[in-house]
Amino acid sequence: MKTGDRAAVDARTTESSQVFANPDGTFTQEMNAAPVRARKDGGTWAPIDTALVRDTDGFVRAKNTTATLSFSGGGDDALVTLEDKGRELRLGWPTAVPEPQVDGSTATYAGVLPDVDLKLTALDSGYTSVLVVKTAEAAKNPALATIRMSVLGRGLDVAPTADGGFVARDGDGSPVFESPAGRMWDSAGDTADNAPAGATTQLARVTPATEPKATAAPLPEAEGEPAPSQGPGSGDSAAELPLKVTATALEITPDPALLRGEDTVFPLYIDPPTKGITLGDWTALASNGTKYWEFDGDKGVGRCSNYAGYLCSNSPYTQRMYFEYPLSSIHGKKILDATLEVYQVWTFTCDAHWYDLSQVTKGISSSTTWSSRPTADDLMGDRNVAYGRGSLCSPSQPANWVRFSDNVGEETNENLTPTLASAAANKEPQITFSLTAHDESDAAA
Repeated sequence: MKTGDRAAVDARTTESSQVFANPDGTFTQEMNAAPVRARKDGGTWAPIDTALVRDTDGFVRAKNTTATLSFSGGGDDALVTLEDKGRELRLGWPTAVPEPQVDGSTATYAGVLPDVDLKLTALDSGYTSVLVVKTAEAAKNPALATIRMSVLGRGLDVAPTADGGFVARDGDGSPVFESPAGRMWDSAGDTADNAPAGATTQLARVTPATEPKATAAPLPEAEGEPAPSQGPGSGDSAAELPLKVTATALEITPDPALLRGEDTVFPLYIDPPTKGITLGDWTALASNGTKYWEFDGDKGVGRCSNYAGYLCSNSPYTQRMYFEYPLSSIHGKKILDATLEVYQVWTFTCDAHWYDLSQVTKGISSSTTWSSRPTADDLMGDRNVAYGRGSLCSPSQPANWVRFSDNVGEETNENLTPTLASAAANKEPQITFSLTAHDESDAAA
């Protein structure tokens, strides 16, 4: 975004805002929905690095994240510690935990209960946790009826939120850490005939009769579905799990019908909430009811089904993405130009398709679902592109940035810059955009 006191709005994950001076006396400000840089102990900025390392004190720590993140190295110390500017949130497991197996950003505590593993994964601004219940016998353990995690906030007041999560606020009432409600899901959709595309190393190619058939050479993945431990996919049974917050504990009660149901397919995943906070927000919402609040990695837009021999999902659904940016840093500025960038990693065909960027009528939160999604209020711009198939196209079409900015004199309905200028002048607190396929009935888009 170019301002007169230049400010680019983009969907790349960077530290939330940077300002650069231009030779003509204007400034360029980059605002981002999610962080990509964090301040190191020495005060310098460095790219986000969620890789876990074992420290000399025995704890497992993420290399460089927006909040200092520590996982237990085993024993009865705090399971998770989040620190930010002297404020600290500690969460503890009910019993001592084994020494974790560390792989990249994930620490796995095998056998916290019989045939139950606990996986903790570091994120740029927090972490995720998931209990992997491997068998029906393991699900009968009384310890899973209600999971109680101790909580201690130093300089923080922990309280429940209306959507079933919690927020930890400082003495001024400002949120420091927050969490949506938990969730759980089984593996009913992860059978051989309905495996999520993103969970396999090679995407299935299907015949015209849509029967899955293996190919001799690997093909690009549509990645329409999450990996089994990341979230519910098509065909999985799922349930939301609101938290109960007390003075000293967070309690999550799994749905007994799903935990011990005759039709439950194991492994079963119980996901206590994600902890963390960022200045911007983002989510992906699917018409099958799945939501990916502040997701990590890539998500798609459009119709997820089968097209041109590629499988996205055997249970088709439509997906949209939403990005929300705080605007206090541009209040009072004169906006000269604005661009929003998203990165297209893959598409089903080499033929270009249209994608729409729109301003939406209301903001998003961790409780926003497909049924409560905000409606598009104003089209900011559209682009006709196809990136990500590389040498499968001629000429090659590698993954690339899709840039939404006003085509002055060509498309008068594109008004991203005037919209940001008005928001800056009126000191609006935030702005929210939707990113959608223009034709959501076309699986090729």
